[in-house]
Amino acid sequence: AVCILFLFLLFIIGCVDGSHIPCLPPSDGYRDFINRKGWPSYVLQGVCDDKYCFWSVSCKVPGSAHDANALRQSSLFNNAQSFPKFREQCRSR
Repeated sequence: AVCILFLFLLFIIGCVDGSHIPCLPPSDGYRDFINRKGWPSYVLQGVCDDKYCFWSVSCKVPGSAHDANALRQSSLFNNAQSFPKFREQCRSR
């Protein structure tokens, strides 16, 4: 297999991704932990910037939760108003 690593992606300021971490769920609420592949998990979500530094890592929603729910319940989402705002730079020709 050939892998190509892109060191710089123009106009990218960050990345959000998630993964499922296997777990032993409690007997009460077991079905909440069953992910779309049929096994129990927690959703792990990570957010990094264009310099590969993590801004947020969250692992608190059960496997059946949608990615949008994981983001909505993260500290990143709850503190989004305090992040710096990026303004589009325009050049006149």
